[in-house]
Amino acid sequence: MIHYFVDSPIAKYAGARTSIELGRSPPALCSRSVKKKILLNLKILLSFLDIVRRKDFMLGGAVQEIEANLADFCGAKYAFGVASGTDALILSLKACDIGPGDEVITPAVGFFSSAAAISWVNARPVFVDVDPNTFNIDVSKIEAAITPRAKALLPIHLNGKMADMDPALEIARKHGLRVIADAAQAIGSRYKDKPIGQFGD
Repeated sequence: MIHYFVDSPIAKYAGARTSIELGRSPPALCSRSVKKKILLNLKILLSFLDIVRRKDFMLGGAVQEIEANLADFCGAKYAFGVASGTDALILSLKACDIGPGDEVITPAVGFFSSAAAISWVNARPVFVDVDPNTFNIDVSKIEAAITPRAKALLPIHLNGKMADMDPALEIARKHGLRVIADAAQAIGSRYKDKPIGQFGD
């Protein structure tokens, strides 16, 4: 591997020059796409080092900038940085007043944090089968899972593909359910040309 060194104020602050690993080809022989990737990685690295230098990684300007960019990217009014997707789900469930004795309908296939978040607020996850073609919640089976204790529907947008949201939202509204989507695996996805941030409570 050949290493190229980039002088920068941030690297000097860190006490060393920044090393970029390019593989066996010198920059002059790299394709345009490889150069773009190298420059993007360098920009990310330098931004990261700058945030560390400013100690701006918790509740600082960098976080606010990322939140604003993410909200815009997802078509949402707001985005809040939290420690994990599980924390995001717990906070969302609490914001919707989901708690002891409540039931939350969620797909039987997905990352365990969705069910864990429901349990964390002392509610009960009610599992619904998934569509075998998408592995997202099978909307035709949601209504059969609704009981008087059901307070929310928590679809999981799995593997970059959103659940079938129009019928899911229609069922939720019909039964007075809040909709809290687990979108951790589908940031940037769209459903019928609408960004992911425009669905749910």
